[in-house]
Amino acid sequence: MVYSYLSKENRGSVLLEKSKKQNQILALFFYNIFLILYKMGLHIASPWHAKAKQMLVGGKNIFSQIKQTKNPNTLWMHCASVGEYEQGLPIITFWKQKHPESKVVLTFFSPSGYNSFKANDIIDEMYYLPLDSKSNAAQFVDAINPSVAIFVKYELWYYYLAALHARNIPTYMVSMYVAKNNIFQKYYGALHRTMLRFFTCIFLQDENSKTILNSIGLQQVIVTGDTRFDRMKAIAAAPFEYTIINDFCGDKKILIAGSTWPADEKLLAQWWGSGIADWQLIIVPHQIDEAHLQQIENSFAQQIIRYSKYQKNANYKVLLLDKMGMLNKIYRKATIAYIGGGFGAGIHNIVEPLSYYKPVIHGPNCTRFLEATLFGKIGATKIVNNATELTESFVFFASNKAIEKTIAEKIAENLGAAEKVVSEIEANVLL
Repeated sequence: MVYSYLSKENRGSVLLEKSKKQNQILALFFYNIFLILYKMGLHIASPWHAKAKQMLVGGKNIFSQIKQTKNPNTLWMHCASVGEYEQGLPIITFWKQKHPESKVVLTFFSPSGYNSFKANDIIDEMYYLPLDSKSNAAQFVDAINPSVAIFVKYELWYYYLAALHARNIPTYMVSMYVAKNNIFQKYYGALHRTMLRFFTCIFLQDENSKTILNSIGLQQVIVTGDTRFDRMKAIAAAPFEYTIINDFCGDKKILIAGSTWPADEKLLAQWWGSGIADWQLIIVPHQIDEAHLQQIENSFAQQIIRYSKYQKNANYKVLLLDKMGMLNKIYRKATIAYIGGGFGAGIHNIVEPLSYYKPVIHGPNCTRFLEATLFGKIGATKIVNNATELTESFVFFASNKAIEKTIAEKIAENLGAAEKVVSEIEANVLL
C-alpha cells in the first residue's frame, strides 16, 4: 500500500483523511436515503395531511414557473418558514435600500412560510424550494442565477450548497446560533461539517458559536448578532390598528400567552382558575384548528371569547386569538408575556415581546436559545415548571416595573445585525 512507505506520522495523517472521507461518503449515502424516504412520506401523507399536499402541489412544475428574466445582481434568500423569513427580512430590506437595481428571489421550504407571505416591494419572485437533489439543485441555481445566496439560521441542504460552491457563487448563512452538544462536533457530523465549509462566510449570533466552529476548523465566521432584533424594531415602530385588541385591553393589566401548546394551556388554566383579579388574558395558540380551539375554550369555561366572535362591552376576561399573523404586533399591549413551547420541543420567539420591553415567562426547554440566556441573566425572563412557580414569576414581574428599562438597554445593545451582515457581504462580493 502507498502509505506503507510513509513515516509513522504521515501514515496516521493519511489514514485519518481516508477515514474522514469514508465517513462523509457514508453520511451522504444516508442523506440520500433520507431524501428518498422523505419524498415517499410526502406522497403517502398528502391525502390526509394538508401541509404535505401543499408542498407537493407547490413544488410541481416549479421550473416552468421560474421567470427567465436574468439580472446580474440577483440575491437569493432561502428560509425554512415564516420565522426565518422574519429573521432574514431586515437583511433584504437593507440590501434593497443600497442596491435598488438588484432582484430578490425568496424561497420557502414550509407551506406555513409560503402561505403567510404578503407581497411587498422588495421581493421580486417567490417559490417553493424543490426537494434537495443533485439535478434539482443544479437546475434551480442555474435558473435563478444568483450573484449572492443567503440561507437563514439552520438551513443546510447538501446539493444546493454544493451547486452554489461549484459555481463560485458567494453563499452565506445568517443569524446562526451553535449550541453545545451540536452535530457539527460529533463523529457522525461529517456531512454537516462539509456543508458548513461550502459557505463563503457564516454570520453568527454570539462568540461562543464562533469558538465552537473555530474548534472544528471553520475560520470563515463572523459574529454579527441576531437580525430578529432589527426586524422587531421595525414592527414595533409601525402603527397599531387592531380595534378589538384595543377594546379588550383598555387600560387593564394584560398577560399575553403566545404560541402556546396544550401543556402551556393546561398550566395557564390551572393557574388562572385560582383567581387573578384585575388582569385580562389573551391566548394565542400555535395551532388554531377547531379541535384545539374548543379544547382551550373548555379549559376556561365561561370566561373566554374568540377573537372572531368578539362582542364589544362583553364581560370576558380571556380572549382567544383565532387569527394568524397578529402576535408579534399585539405584544405591545402586554404587561407580561408568557411564551409557549417550553414544555415541548423548545420555546418560541421571546424576542418579540422583549422588543416591546415586556418581561417574559416560559417553560424549561430553552437551553438552545441564546436570547433566553442573555435576557435570563438580567432577570428579564423567568423559567417555570409548575403553577406555583408561574405565580411567583407573575408576582415578581407585576411588582417590578424597573425591569422594562433594563430590557430596553439590552435590546439596544443587540440592534444593527442586518447592517453588519450587508456591509460584510458588500466587502466580499463585487456586484
